[in-house]
Amino acid sequence: MSVNIAEIFELLFDKNNNVAYKALQELQKESEETDCVYPYMDRLSDMLDSDNSYIRTRGLTLLAYNAKWDKDYKIDEIIDIYLDEDIREFFFDEGIKQSFRKHLKESVILEPSTTKII
Repeated sequence: MSVNIAEIFELLFDKNNNVAYKALQELQKESEETDCVYPYMDRLSDMLDSDNSYIRTRGLTLLAYNAKWDKDYKIDEIIDIYLDEDIREFFFDEGIKQSFRKHLKESVILEPSTTKII
């Protein structure tokens, strides 16, 4: 069965949070296996600026899942925003931060000092 990533990606913004959450789960699964979501890194980054906390969370989650595919170092541009303590504390609760750290660590090798900052 072929998965239409573009259609699933658009469901991340669905007003029905159950639909959006199922889309997130599907994209997480795809991201674990292939780089098919990686072309959306810029849009994922844009999601961090959303007024909607659910959309911010979905974007951050998928950024972490796709870090291992990041051949263009796009995460480097995004990580500085996440590492800014004022922004991080305002936009992301502890559960979201823990999930991001977990998936980012699974995707890439971090410097020891970096893991303490996050």
